[in-house]
Amino acid sequence: MGLDENENVRKRMEPLLFPMYTTPLSRQVEWLRVHPIWVMDSCLPSPRVRRGGEERRGEERRGEARRGEARQDGLGEARRHGRGEERRDGRGEEETGEKRRGEARRARRGEATRAGIGEQLQEMEMEMMQSRFKRICVFCGSSPGKKNSYQDAAIELGQELVSKDIDLVYGGGSIGLMGLISQAVYDGGRHVIGVIPKTLMPREITGETVGEVKAVADMHSRKAEMAKHSDAFIALPGGYGTLEELLEVITWAQLGIHDKPVGLLNVDGYYNFLLSFIDTAVEEGFISPDARHIIVSAPTAKELVKKMEEYVPRHERVASKLSWEREQLGYSPKCDVSRYRR
Repeated sequence: MGLDENENVRKRMEPLLFPMYTTPLSRQVEWLRVHPIWVMDSCLPSPRVRRGGEERRGEERRGEARRGEARQDGLGEARRHGRGEERRDGRGEEETGEKRRGEARRARRGEATRAGIGEQLQEMEMEMMQSRFKRICVFCGSSPGKKNSYQDAAIELGQELVSKDIDLVYGGGSIGLMGLISQAVYDGGRHVIGVIPKTLMPREITGETVGEVKAVADMHSRKAEMAKHSDAFIALPGGYGTLEELLEVITWAQLGIHDKPVGLLNVDGYYNFLLSFIDTAVEEGFISPDARHIIVSAPTAKELVKKMEEYVPRHERVASKLSWEREQLGYSPKCDVSRYRR
């Protein structure tokens, strides 16, 4: 029983037991013998109090049991939650690992695809960069001209030839526009062939020459040798010599002696008057319209080379190419000329 109940019992018993404290022992015994049940009933809690205490104790026990169950449930839930978290973490790690492996596989496939595409693009670029020409003959002046644009054009043409892996054939001089273009091609790592008459060597060669120099007997031999080593012709700005060389290879093309493209690098409109003259000759009936297309012209080196790559002859051939090569270039009738047959 609780403290409050003990206090209540004590208060109830004091008036009943007080006579016993003031009487002899024999009288106390007699009194207890007469009132034993009453005294005991007075000392004990009432049934209602007992039931209340039992109910409280039962409630306390049930509460303790519920708390114990709650603790057990909490521990079980914690364990289950922990196992669930572990399972989820494990699944999450597996999913993350699989995702990473998938990304790695996709990245490898992407790299392989990009590498394959890159190789294809490189091959396409190489094919586009490769020219149909191995060597181009350039006619130009042994003077630099008054405009810097002429000199810049010579250097740009040399660089364009280098970018397309084209070698240079030229007049062999080391001064003027000839010196500029030959140096540009030589510095770019391409082969340079210079063809020059012996009589002009002191005049057109100063200092060290670049590439290979071929000395020939005269101007006619010079043009024939340059044509033999070239797949196309380009004229930069120049004087009488440049015009003479240009018009001769145009005439050879018109006659059918060769079918190689002939280009004019029309720097700052330098050749406008020449083109106008040729157009006038066409209008007056001295040059056929098809022969007019022998000349390809453009203001820049890149555009000119591109047009020459696309050139297709449209004019009629008059002379035999095989006969001309044998006679003009000094081939003996006994030599093997089968390589010229088409």
